[in-house]
Amino acid sequence: MKNTLKKYLYPTLMVLFVACVNGESPEETSSLIDAGSSGLFMDPTDIVVTNYFSDSAILLDSDGNFKELLYNVENNQEQVVGVNWNPITNEVFLSINGFPDRIMAISAIDGTERTVIQNTQLNGSTFGVAINSDGSILAIESHQIEKFSANGNRVNDGNFPTGTLLNNLSQVNSLSSGGFVVCGYGGDSVATYDENGSQLNIAVSGIAGTTNGYGCDETGAGEVVASWEGTTDTVVIYDNTLGSVLATYNDSGTLSSPRGVEVLENGNILVTDVGYHYLVELEYNVVAGTLTYVRTIGGGLLNYPWQLVEIPTYLP
Repeated sequence: MKNTLKKYLYPTLMVLFVACVNGESPEETSSLIDAGSSGLFMDPTDIVVTNYFSDSAILLDSDGNFKELLYNVENNQEQVVGVNWNPITNEVFLSINGFPDRIMAISAIDGTERTVIQNTQLNGSTFGVAINSDGSILAIESHQIEKFSANGNRVNDGNFPTGTLLNNLSQVNSLSSGGFVVCGYGGDSVATYDENGSQLNIAVSGIAGTTNGYGCDETGAGEVVASWEGTTDTVVIYDNTLGSVLATYNDSGTLSSPRGVEVLENGNILVTDVGYHYLVELEYNVVAGTLTYVRTIGGGLLNYPWQLVEIPTYLP
């Protein structure tokens, strides 16, 4: 049994949060209840977290309190893995590793859902998704990146789909200067690529026994943050060339088996932790070159949290 059923009571709604229960296959669902205090379904600073073992994506407020079960798939058959924000359509994009593999979108305004991509060529381990500034979509497929137009048409132009970038890609995020950053827990690296999929820079952890690169994102200043899992679980901030380490954080008492990372609008770093099943917030002090512990949130609600995204300030 992977998890037990948990109930959450709200003023006008009781939400049954379905986790992975041995022998059960609940129907795929998505909530259309207005969750936002502003009248929006998702408020700025809300956090969407994918739960690998609960086969779901849930919506939390900025303090980690439960708001909504956003998306739930066939337990023990599919996983909700990657998540990202589309600033053009004001939607949260979810990559579903299942039958079939697909990219789903949920409106931050009213909670409506749609299938963005469902293509027979997207059939590997769909562990991450990112959106470029022109609305085109990057999707992890095992060891390579597939690209789709904003309306979901597959790109096959000699650059995409890419060949193997890193083994077992885990997270992908677009870069503000164009291109993207990816990390791989089989390739044990984090790397940046230009908009054509050509490698720019690459780094390994350099930490003994700590090689699995699960999380990667870009800071507001164009630096790269990565999470490394192993003997000494560590979050590292690199410069934009990946050649210099600017700050690190490791503490086995608060960080165990980090996965996805998200740079918040306030500049802090939020990390999913599948060892402790919560989110770890870290403060990045650029001047001091330090990453320091702020708090943990979401404890008791998450089950193997994999990736996350903060809802930014947006205009409906």
